[in-house]
Amino acid sequence: QEANKKLTEQISLEQRQCRRMERELEDEQHMRKEMENERNLLRDKLTRLEKQELTLIEDRRNLQKQLNDLNLVHRSAQIELTRKAEHLERAEKT
Repeated sequence: QEANKKLTEQISLEQRQCRRMERELEDEQHMRKEMENERNLLRDKLTRLEKQELTLIEDRRNLQKQLNDLNLVHRSAQIELTRKAEHLERAEKT
């Protein structure tokens, strides 16, 4: 009877340990799933930010090209104005 009691206690202890391990495993699986979800969200965010960065880089290139074109037009207008002013000055002297 004493052996029976010890065996019953041992079985009860093993069952408690088994349930505890099952809970720990479930907690670990839950944590792993949450981490995977967060990783996926971060990947999506990174992808969006990379696309946004590429758009901004392209916009900057276009604006720089427009600025360069405007500088060229401005410089050409300055040269033309100087040329006409010199021409007018020569015409007034004669």
